[in-house]
Amino acid sequence: MKINAIIQARMGSTRLPGKVMKEIGGKPLIGYLIDRLEQCRRIDRIIVAIPERDMNSPLGRYLQTRSVGISLGSEDDVAGRFSVALKSYPCDAFVRVCADSPLIRPETVDWAADWVSVDYYFHGSFPGDQAEGFNTRAFLDAVPFMKGAEREHLGLYFKRKHSTVVDTPEDFERVKCLILQQQ
Repeated sequence: MKINAIIQARMGSTRLPGKVMKEIGGKPLIGYLIDRLEQCRRIDRIIVAIPERDMNSPLGRYLQTRSVGISLGSEDDVAGRFSVALKSYPCDAFVRVCADSPLIRPETVDWAADWVSVDYYFHGSFPGDQAEGFNTRAFLDAVPFMKGAEREHLGLYFKRKHSTVVDTPEDFERVKCLILQQQ
């Protein structure tokens, strides 16, 4: 099973603009995260999904010096940005990591990768050491149903939609996606 890590990164943070490129000891914050992801035993490739805006150019230039895939997508539609990344860098499953988590443990990412290799979604650990694992097909099947905050906070859809009871047309569509995914 091919499992990629996808880093969600952008320069446009409202609380600390440019934080992913702020340097510590001569290295940008995102560099420390990439170093840690390179230590993972279950990750086949590291992809960085960034918004396609001029303000992200310094980030893009830095990423070109690293052995990572770069995917450009929407600033405001994170689900859409990840869909583009998954089409550009196909995989069976992926682990989402935020670029502002430079101290994430490789073990946490591997744990998410192990879990999602047998299930469709995983969220675990603590703030700053968080990883979310997704089955690619389940994620791409869910994207058209994601609305509002679910398109920005990718795991929210799966957390809200975890019930497999069919009571409404929406429930039916969700269960249909799950059943078709298993075939």
